[in-house]
Amino acid sequence: MKLIIKSKKYIIISLIILTGLLVLYGFRLIDHLKIEKERKAQYAQASSNAIQYVRDKYGFEPEKIESEEEFLDSPYIHNARDLTLKMWAEGREFDVSADNQKDNPVGMDNYQLDEIKNAIIRKITESYPAGEVIDLWASDSNLEYNLFTKLFNGDNIEEVLEDGYGYFEMVFVDTEFTDNEITKALKKWNLNTRFTSFDTKERLDEFVKIQYKNEETYEKYQPYITDRFEISFGKESRIKYFVKSCDEFRYCYFPTDSNKYTDNSYDITISEEEQSSFISHFENYDEGNYVSKPLSKAYQFDDLYGDICIYYPVSLLKDHDIEQVGAAWFSPGGQINNRDIAKAEICGEYAVFVLPFDKQEFMLVDMSGQGKYIPGWVKELEK
Repeated sequence: MKLIIKSKKYIIISLIILTGLLVLYGFRLIDHLKIEKERKAQYAQASSNAIQYVRDKYGFEPEKIESEEEFLDSPYIHNARDLTLKMWAEGREFDVSADNQKDNPVGMDNYQLDEIKNAIIRKITESYPAGEVIDLWASDSNLEYNLFTKLFNGDNIEEVLEDGYGYFEMVFVDTEFTDNEITKALKKWNLNTRFTSFDTKERLDEFVKIQYKNEETYEKYQPYITDRFEISFGKESRIKYFVKSCDEFRYCYFPTDSNKYTDNSYDITISEEEQSSFISHFENYDEGNYVSKPLSKAYQFDDLYGDICIYYPVSLLKDHDIEQVGAAWFSPGGQINNRDIAKAEICGEYAVFVLPFDKQEFMLVDMSGQGKYIPGWVKELEK
């Protein structure tokens, strides 16, 4: 009898759980169907607006538009006010952003993107010829990326970019940047701009070949940069980073963004310290073996927060395996990640080491035979 009663209890509990799961599934199914219905309605409204927008702006009918099925399979947010749909016309694939809530013939597209970019480049090179474009995007809205509402007729780039926003980056060889009409235009178009001049074509090509979009790459190539010019949100900048010399190497301080308009890299000082004192920092963490073969004196920088780049001539390291050479550094700021050994990156004639934080102490070391250095604080974080 007890067994029968227990069996009935298990059956009842199972039925309750099953009923709950079915109810939950039902709610989820209803929610899914509701969202799908909303997305279909948004697609219908956006596609209608997009087609009308293209007709009005360009005077042709799109040959093809992204299908409802393709749209429903895409990761668009279903409650976004505008939807961007793919279209095909005149042998091109392009995007059109259109209102998905109501009839609205106003949209944005990138059908003319290449023509607009080429017009921007032509305007720039009238003042600064022979430069190489490494990044360019633009829009006539600060909320979109490479999309435009105004029609470009081949001669109205100022009008197209009148309320625009974007980013433009070029590199040059042996060029001095001065104020001119194009500077005013760049500000008017709200194009954040970076122009950089290198001393030789060889260094420019080397710079472009590697991952140039990393800010640190500019720091590593500072000894070869002869001039720079930047516009950031309408503010013009001609920051000078001074490469200074000490014994057999050179160095340069790069402040963080919050300090870059006030800190002066020329004021940073360096002093020599006892090697034994520097080595003791690593010995305190039972890591002294990694700094037991010095390749330089020990030094300390008196700087504010930012990067310090050490430019050490590769020719002076020819008797060592560059993969085993590092700039051991220590920062007395009290943070847990207060030490590491920076590896070299060859940039032109220098092995470059990047030191972070502030008031860094450092010494070049040969780590051959020691294995890979992993600071103790890294090992603790990985536990």
